[in-house]
Amino acid sequence: MTEMWSVDITEEGAELRAGRPRLLFRTHMKTTAVTRGYDVTPDGQRFLIVVAEKSELPEFTEVHLVVNWFEELERLASAN
Repeated sequence: MTEMWSVDITEEGAELRAGRPRLLFRTHMKTTAVTRGYDVTPDGQRFLIVVAEKSELPEFTEVHLVVNWFEELERLASAN
């Protein structure tokens, strides 16, 4: 679930001040590390959102962390 927030910005002399954040909406937005899953229309009135497809895969329930993986790779490579 992704949340989209808004905050008012005002200029006071040479300073910018941020107002209180407010939640606009929640969505299942599709994002990656190199792209965002949304854009704003030129008039600033609408969001265009890439929505993630509903997955039939179960949610992840565990993570396997491998430390010293390079040493393990060398060990396995030398066994051949």
